[in-house]
Amino acid sequence: MSGRPRGIDVQRRRLLQATAGLSLLGLASAASAEDAETVTLVYDTHFDGQFGDEDEPNVARYATEVRRLLDEYENAVFVGGGDDLSPSVLSLVYEGEHMVPALEELDPVVNGVSHHDFDFGAEVAEERFAESEFPWVNAQLLTDEGEPVPGTERWITVDAGGITLGFFSLAREDFVSTTDYPEEWQVLDQVEAAEEAVEALTEEGADVIVCAGRVPQGEKFELPTAVDGIDAFVGSSGDVDGIDDLPSDVEDETPEPPTVIDGSVVSRVGKEFDYLGALTLDTAGDLVDYELVEVTTDVEPDSAMQAIVHEWFGELREEYDRPFFAIDEPLDVTLDASNGTESVFGNLATEAMLEEGDADIAILNPGGIRTNDVYGPGEIRGLDILNILPFPNRLVVAEVSGEAIVEYLSAQVSALPWSNFGAQPGKQVAGVQYEWSGHDGDAVAENFYVGGEPLEPDETFELATLDFLLDARDALSDAEVVYESEEFVGPIVLSALEEQGEVSTRTDERMLRVDEDLGTLVRRERNRGALTLVFDAPESALEIQPETFVAVTQAGVVAEAVDAAVDEEANELHVEFDRTDTGTITSAANRPHTDLRIFGGYEPDEEFFGYDRELPVNPLVENYRLKGTVDRL
Repeated sequence: MSGRPRGIDVQRRRLLQATAGLSLLGLASAASAEDAETVTLVYDTHFDGQFGDEDEPNVARYATEVRRLLDEYENAVFVGGGDDLSPSVLSLVYEGEHMVPALEELDPVVNGVSHHDFDFGAEVAEERFAESEFPWVNAQLLTDEGEPVPGTERWITVDAGGITLGFFSLAREDFVSTTDYPEEWQVLDQVEAAEEAVEALTEEGADVIVCAGRVPQGEKFELPTAVDGIDAFVGSSGDVDGIDDLPSDVEDETPEPPTVIDGSVVSRVGKEFDYLGALTLDTAGDLVDYELVEVTTDVEPDSAMQAIVHEWFGELREEYDRPFFAIDEPLDVTLDASNGTESVFGNLATEAMLEEGDADIAILNPGGIRTNDVYGPGEIRGLDILNILPFPNRLVVAEVSGEAIVEYLSAQVSALPWSNFGAQPGKQVAGVQYEWSGHDGDAVAENFYVGGEPLEPDETFELATLDFLLDARDALSDAEVVYESEEFVGPIVLSALEEQGEVSTRTDERMLRVDEDLGTLVRRERNRGALTLVFDAPESALEIQPETFVAVTQAGVVAEAVDAAVDEEANELHVEFDRTDTGTITSAANRPHTDLRIFGGYEPDEEFFGYDRELPVNPLVENYRLKGTVDRL
């Protein structure tokens, strides 16, 4: 299927039958629906440069379902939402060129322009837009001269069976900081751009006006109230209130039925290949029918799309579809792990960055870690790692002050009660250790160490990170770059892991969560070679978890406790260590410039924190954590 978009100038009508379910969804009544002219929007894309795996829902199975829906519904057109050219391992190699023939095979009447379509810069994006037979649109994006991005339009009209459809799309609020968009180009205000699009499309005679594209959920639900005349918002899921990195239990939910807000139909389906939506509207823009299609492995792949996949994947599979290293524990790259904890993969990736850049500190943003999956244990393919780190980001080493590092890492902490996903450190690091807490609405990070030594605010450090982070974050904007890699970060990390062969799965207390600080040691007790450290009892704990207690220095864990208990009568916490660790703990506590702390997990008393909501906890964080400091023994 190629050339002129399906559904244009097609004179077909669908006779609608009333059902009880339609009124429950706020659909047009049976009386008004009979003999009404309708159009069906089949949507969405948001492919992230992916083709998908052969044994899962993928672009070829997706294409089969698109064709089925276009044949099944009268006056049906396929609508894309953008975020299609990147990020993926294929995109790293082909800079999104592989997605153009795949999208053309789906034959969209329009595709929205979104942030990942600019991951390789404006020049590459313009080439992809120009190569496409279908139109790309975005009402907000203008060049420095006030013109639409070359190869795109701000809005278009399409005639489908006598109904004139008007299409435009919008950009997310943090568009500039999330992609390689030219600084001198314009991003108009969302409401301003939407109002301008509605006015222009109305003058052009649009019967139904549709905003098609990936806009964060909070913004998408506010726009129907802020802007009159938009009949439908269709797009993909994956964002909530502008947050791109969702925990898996949020992002993987089955899309809900359409919502009607101030007369606008708002409908979102899952990104990539899991779901398709079919939204039927009448000439007044009212919702008449809706179908959500789950793309499963039972669907036969479309042969034409499969041929495109095989053509572009051929050389890539030959080089990278083989084991590169082995791991003895699962490699968790879910969003929960990448955002909320020190993760095994975060450690492996940042250590590779640290070594490549010969730097003091390495920082990797969780948004750069994709796939939201778990790999292994066992052999890990090269394709897996390149899909986990698919962005065209180069490694840079920049000279940064200690003050800027503290400011940056502190600002990344997600705090309660405003964080919907629990308190989270929000970064993966190497070369640095610090404590962090996200309570009382004020994210706090402190006790920073670099290479085991206290961080000095005025000292200059060499930071290895991704090139776009320096431009996107104010705290790092003045950093002087002293090195930039020729390769992208994904291949750099893969090469380091291949060299290791058998990869360690350790974590070593780089980002230390503190929910309650118990202060300094009250006393010590020795009994037959065992050492018991006594602190004031925690106030925010319902129950402590003895098996989680450890002694930590700025170099990591030095001993694991054999027991821990609260003496309620004395209001004390007793943490016991085995005699074999007594010497190590005593030496660490008495060594100059060594900071010995005791950390342990506990079940929190939610009332203690005084929040009006249930405290959210990252699914991978099984406990809250307390800290006690040992000055000397």
